Amino acid sequence: MLQTHKRLPFLSACLSVMAGLLLGACVNEDTPCPPDRDPNAEKGVTLEFSMVTRNASGRGSRALIEPTAGTREVGTEAENYLDLDNLIFLLVDDQQTVIRVFSPNVTPEENSRYAKYSVRAFINDKYFLDAEPGGNLTFSIVVIGNYSTLDPQSFAYHAGQKLSEVFASATVGTFAMPVSNNWMNKWIPSMFGTAYTDAAGELIEGMTPAHIPMSGMHTYTVSTDDLLASTVNRPFNLSADANGSGDINMLRALAKIEIVDRIGIGTGTTTTQPDRTERSWVEKAELIGYTTRGSILPTFTQWNRGSLETQYVTSTSVPASATYFGAEPANAQLTINGRAINFFDDAEATEAREDGCRVFSCYLTEYNPADRGTAYPMWIRVTASSPAPEGVTPTSALYRLDVSSYTNGVPGTPLSILRNNIYRYEINGIATVLQPELIVNDWESEETVWDYNDNPGIADGGYLEWSAEQLDITRDQALIIYRTPLTGTFTFSEPVGGEWIAAFVPEGNTENDAFMFLDADGNKVSTISGPIDGSEATIRIVANYDPGNDNRRVRLLFSVRTPDGRTISANLLGSDYGRNTYFTIQQNARL
Repeated sequence: MLQTHKRLPFLSACLSVMAGLLLGACVNEDTPCPPDRDPNAEKGVTLEFSMVTRNASGRGSRALIEPTAGTREVGTEAENYLDLDNLIFLLVDDQQTVIRVFSPNVTPEENSRYAKYSVRAFINDKYFLDAEPGGNLTFSIVVIGNYSTLDPQSFAYHAGQKLSEVFASATVGTFAMPVSNNWMNKWIPSMFGTAYTDAAGELIEGMTPAHIPMSGMHTYTVSTDDLLASTVNRPFNLSADANGSGDINMLRALAKIEIVDRIGIGTGTTTTQPDRTERSWVEKAELIGYTTRGSILPTFTQWNRGSLETQYVTSTSVPASATYFGAEPANAQLTINGRAINFFDDAEATEAREDGCRVFSCYLTEYNPADRGTAYPMWIRVTASSPAPEGVTPTSALYRLDVSSYTNGVPGTPLSILRNNIYRYEINGIATVLQPELIVNDWESEETVWDYNDNPGIADGGYLEWSAEQLDITRDQALIIYRTPLTGTFTFSEPVGGEWIAAFVPEGNTENDAFMFLDADGNKVSTISGPIDGSEATIRIVANYDPGNDNRRVRLLFSVRTPDGRTISANLLGSDYGRNTYFTIQQNARL
């Protein structure tokens, strides 16, 4: 089965920095900008770095998807916009603890449609100043943008916090589902749930402007001597490498659904859409069912897969404070007892299409069908009209479009809605039912065609199995209590020619090398990999230390590197482990 995914370029805030550039605005007005002065007047370091939302052509850095073909487009100004009064920067040490919340200088770059910003920061923290000369220093930078609109909650960042708390479901910064119609750069309620004054979605007074919440992160290991030698006039450039390996990548915390009226064009060779006198057309689209709140940061494991940085998410990160509202069609006329969120007429998306077909769009928070309980799953109510003789009002009908995958127009598995993705339904025709085609687009990369077989495939019986004599496991938690060395086997069937990679992610205060893999020669290694060719693979795991005073816990995570260089996470757990997507290995403390 082929499933087509056109990954479209759609850029968000892109912060880039130029050496020697004097930057114009501070994030917070009460925080003085670093002066252009004698650097010996106050000890500190000056950093500059780039923040981008995708890898430019030719960059092969990290786990972000690399564009392979097509023409890059810049997103709309509203979709790219970063409010300079709504930026938070966190400096994090090598123990994943927040050192400080800091306020750099930020200036939008001219002619970038708010897709690029210049940033510089002067920091006089002892973590830098007391570093041992002659070695290297590791730290991370987390950036959170457009956080103070859409009814923000839980943005209490401070020194001493662990990153796991910053990202945690119960404490992560959250925002409300944008329920108004075409809400960006307009006015929406400061409290969720009062967006409409009528069914048409007219906006009301007393509201606050909103932009798409975004976040990004990157970890740096740099020369201490070079860092301490930086001055206000000669900053240390974290993004100096031309391959983009020092850039911070921003991801939007919202997703987007598009309904495209391709009726009359369909899937054939026609490139011109007939006039409405000769075809039916989509009149309106409404979203039924949504998650009330979203998290501005994904869960920690989404960005802590082998390296601590921005990565494309593979599962939802719905905050603990969120509620799902669903509404089942009450009758054949698809009336509902609940709110319908109007799609807006997306003129810019329409103009960007070569075929000029009309696009209706809706922005929404992440959604996981498994989290809805007994509520009705998400669906879309589409109003389509048919032509009528002159002087006669066209007839309209309502159609139900399940938010799911489709095969030959038949709905399949309900979709999880992930941040920073566009889910496009192209309506090719109508009869008694709609004839849709689903295309999932990534907001950052260029247009390309994805084959279903590019996704990690597990062979029949190929899920990760452990040697029974070694195993003490709690299946509903996928928790393994380590007692003796572990041996596991598994089989990837796709993508052939790719590579699987296994790594540990420590939890809490567990050492980075608490557990190790054994390679074919019996050597201890921190990560291990192998080819994907349909043959069975084996991993062996040993504890690197004797039991200590506390339990040691790590997560065993797998990823797959495709033949074209993309890296995506993989779930090797079978149905016996419920909704768990990775094993946790624990070495109990000594008695």
